[in-house]
Amino acid sequence: GGDTHVAHHFTDALNALGVDTIDLPAGAPIPEGIEYAHIWAACSPDWGLPLALQLRNKNIPFTISPEWYPRDARQAFYGRVGDITPGYTPSVAMMMQLSTGLACATMGELRECWKLAPRHPGFVMGAAFAPPEINHKAETPNGIYALCVARIEEHKNQFTALMACNWLGLPFYCIGSEANYDYANRLRACGAYVLGRMENHADVMGWIEYAVVHVLPSFGEIVAIANQEAAYCGTPMAIGNTCHDWEYFGDRASYCDPADWRDVANAISEAIDSDPRPWPDQPTWESVAKRWLEWTR
Repeated sequence: GGDTHVAHHFTDALNALGVDTIDLPAGAPIPEGIEYAHIWAACSPDWGLPLALQLRNKNIPFTISPEWYPRDARQAFYGRVGDITPGYTPSVAMMMQLSTGLACATMGELRECWKLAPRHPGFVMGAAFAPPEINHKAETPNGIYALCVARIEEHKNQFTALMACNWLGLPFYCIGSEANYDYANRLRACGAYVLGRMENHADVMGWIEYAVVHVLPSFGEIVAIANQEAAYCGTPMAIGNTCHDWEYFGDRASYCDPADWRDVANAISEAIDSDPRPWPDQPTWESVAKRWLEWTR
């Protein structure tokens, strides 16, 4: 997933800058000799909070890239009241408060984090992108199609995108691991082409490159890796507007209410009518790693 992806790139960038760095999966024991740590995603306190407590008990300073956005809009869409599970948001807040500092992708994210951890030390580390290989001869459909590259699950909100595409008469394809089989089958039953996970990422990039629009109206994660990849190719994007990282893409994307399929349809139409602008020079992992080093030092 995305957290693993960014952890690998961040580790490689720090090693290239001469910092002896290793990356570890969630739940792995903390090796001896660690002088500083960084946690990706405070939004998973089931493993993150015990890790933060261990680091504090060992007197190891650590930063967190929270990847945090409020769950209110998502809960309302599901017809649920209150927290996503008892104690979830307070646990996220405790993780943030235990850290030495919050290393956020954008200022918008840092402002959201300060709602849970007021005045806690933090800085804008930035979001980075590693240009991928593209299979320009990937076997894609003939004709115009919309695409969503993401895990197949309710949180990514592919079904609302499908409703919008059906109304527009636009074929809709989904690429990604089927995290929720019932949801994937529901998509298929209503007309989506659910292709599952593609092992060759260069093929995925070929699909993104030739799509008329990339649609990801999720309830968070404006700076999803798939959105960065679409921007790299110059593929128009329709993105959910309930998150806070607006400054990353700015006017390169069209934004929509993920709970309203009509608004998603309008954003898709707006994106298709826009002038494609490939963005090959997005921020690098070297620049993000340098900002992290400057702050921690």
